[in-house]
Amino acid sequence: MEEKKENLQKIRFPDEICDYIVVNEDEESYLEGWMSLEGSFEELLENLHLLLESAWGSKYANINDYIFYYIDVMDKYNLIYLTNNKIFKEIKKLNEILIVILHKNIKFKIIQNIPVVYDWFMNLDSNF
Repeated sequence: MEEKKENLQKIRFPDEICDYIVVNEDEESYLEGWMSLEGSFEELLENLHLLLESAWGSKYANINDYIFYYIDVMDKYNLIYLTNNKIFKEIKKLNEILIVILHKNIKFKIIQNIPVVYDWFMNLDSNF
C-alpha cells in the first residue's frame, strides 16, 4: 500500500493542457479530449500522429492531411491557424486553449458550418 502512495506522488500532471477535437474528412468521424502542450509544436504533431494512428489506422494518420487551428475564446467563432512553434508558444500562454484539427479536404473553416465542431465548442463554451 505504501508503494502505491509513493508511485501516486511521483505522477506529475502537465501544467499546460488543451482541449482538442480532430475531424476527419467525412466531417462525422472525430476524436476529442485533452492533451498536454508541454514540449514543442513538433512534439504535439508527433503525439497527434500516434493518436490518429491508434484510433483510425495509418491511412488517416498523416499529419500533413490536417490543418491545425486554435479558437480564441474572446472571439469565439474564429479559427486561427496554428502553423509553427512561434505561434504554439504564444497560445500556450492563454488560460483556455482549444485546438481544432480539421482534415484539409473539409471545405468550411467556420465553426458553425462543421456540426461536430460546433457541438463540441458549445459544450465546452458553457464551462467558461
